[in-house]
Amino acid sequence: MISQFAEGKSNSWDKELQKPALAIRTSVNEPTRETPAFLNLGPDPRLPLDLLIGDTTSGPPGSPNDQKKATKTYRDRLTQDLKYAINRRLSARHLSARQLSDRHL
Repeated sequence: MISQFAEGKSNSWDKELQKPALAIRTSVNEPTRETPAFLNLGPDPRLPLDLLIGDTTSGPPGSPNDQKKATKTYRDRLTQDLKYAINRRLSARHLSARQLSDRHL
């Protein structure tokens, strides 16, 4: 896995090593059904998605309705962010096309 990731990055592979390391540490091991991070450190590391949906590790598990609400909130926020990113990209593309068109006048 690391050799595939490092391919083409012979000068900077060591700076990027944390990305495959995180993937390895947070992948569930089939026989133990746990992640290496959990087996070695206790709690699993907090990932970006955990920060977005809030702390779900403390206290009793939420009701199914709470989980549905958190999932819906995350989905709505993600949809809103994607629409914003798409609109920005389309605006930039439109501006570039207009500038090219104006150059040829």
